[in-house]
Amino acid sequence: DELIVIEFARDNYIHAFKQFSASFLKDAYFLFVEADLETCIQRVKDRVTDPPTLDNHFVSKDIMKKYYGQGSMPPSFKTDCHIIIDRKKIKTINSRGSLEAFNTKVEQYIEPIIARENLFPPPQAKIPRPKVLTRLLAYTYR
Repeated sequence: DELIVIEFARDNYIHAFKQFSASFLKDAYFLFVEADLETCIQRVKDRVTDPPTLDNHFVSKDIMKKYYGQGSMPPSFKTDCHIIIDRKKIKTINSRGSLEAFNTKVEQYIEPIIARENLFPPPQAKIPRPKVLTRLLAYTYR
């Protein structure tokens, strides 16, 4: 088991999802972010002005309007996609408000998935085999 996160912002989700095989997507969870264009433009500007990571790139307002201004997930997403998707594995959240509030919404969606799928089990302590342990103890007492 592994966790793979794919983030993309496209004006055609159906085309984007067809790039992945049905077997790859069959156990997937989907998080759609509803975002008004002005909020997106402001957040891009904020990220570029004070980048929290190295991969924050500028996208012009013009490109944002032309490319991303089409809206969010189409209502026919579940029927147009080439896979059968369990409704319980699809969530749409609104990104309006503070970035912290948005991050909280994302965490509230993701944390139960990680717990349910047991994606990050607690590490098992490595216990030496009895012979090795005996040798270690014998060595320390000499």
